[in-house]
Amino acid sequence: IRRTHFGAVNNFDHDKETWEIFLQEIHRFGEEDGSTVIADSTNITNAYRQYYAEPTPEFDRKILVCFHIPYEIALKQNAMREGPSVVPLPVMEKMRREFEKPNQKTIDLFDEYLIIGKSFVSEELKEKK
Repeated sequence: IRRTHFGAVNNFDHDKETWEIFLQEIHRFGEEDGSTVIADSTNITNAYRQYYAEPTPEFDRKILVCFHIPYEIALKQNAMREGPSVVPLPVMEKMRREFEKPNQKTIDLFDEYLIIGKSFVSEELKEKK
């Protein structure tokens, strides 16, 4: 969305509009018959998870997927990214501080809750060990 609408993936000048478009796109794709929508975003707080789950009754099922990856591994995987896909260290630190585990209110909004643990490591990082 940032690249398409605002010119660059790392353009954070239009955050409010970006997230409004994101929700609109979830609804738009959800209206298509037989569609599967993966709303891939770094929703690190319960408030954000609830914000996207509550207003989307058009979906038959909602699955919350949480990645519980050790911070050190996340840093290594981020270092393997290139160009604007690299998340700046201050942003990584902020996400680490603000991350909330899903609470029961959030979990109850979903039909299924999956936790992906530390075994989820990129093949490239595994090869470096």
